[in-house]
Amino acid sequence: MKLARTYHAFTAALLMLMLLIGGTACRRVDNVVWADFEPLDDNGWDPIRICSFSPWPVDSVVSPEDKFTLAVGCRFRASHHPAKLHLGVRLLDEEHMILSDTMTLLLTPPPDGPGGRGAYAVYEVLDTLKRDLTLSPGLLLEIQNLTVPEQTRGVIAVGGRLSLTNHSALSWTERLGIPREWLLHFNNQ
Repeated sequence: MKLARTYHAFTAALLMLMLLIGGTACRRVDNVVWADFEPLDDNGWDPIRICSFSPWPVDSVVSPEDKFTLAVGCRFRASHHPAKLHLGVRLLDEEHMILSDTMTLLLTPPPDGPGGRGAYAVYEVLDTLKRDLTLSPGLLLEIQNLTVPEQTRGVIAVGGRLSLTNHSALSWTERLGIPREWLLHFNNQ
């Protein structure tokens, strides 16, 4: 009976430790807080189609002092892809246009073959669109193809990635508004 109680107490303590460690390791090493890709048609990307995204961290508490890097990219097949992809990009929020520009993603750096990171014959290439971005309500990223549709065959998805570049000095408890006295009281119990 005493052995069973000890076993259950040990199991519960081990489970709590795993949850505690797992809870602190929920952010990836590269600080990516949002990523989303929209699939494209196999016959090529029609320039009329504009892909829209709302880059906002899902599981993160955001402080006004936090700065982010926004990257735009595509995924493509290694067997059939264009050498370059010309894009029109716009970043806007509820109040104003943050930027409107064009960018070119190089999918084949010569003579190495497909560029970017790859797995299962699908590669991903990303390029930075905006550094030191402060998030604002209604943030919207729009990506449009500026390449002839026939030359985009093999591009299977387009999207973006948002990475935290600096973190404010506040602890997670301060961000959630938990008074320091509560923590001191809890630790003294």
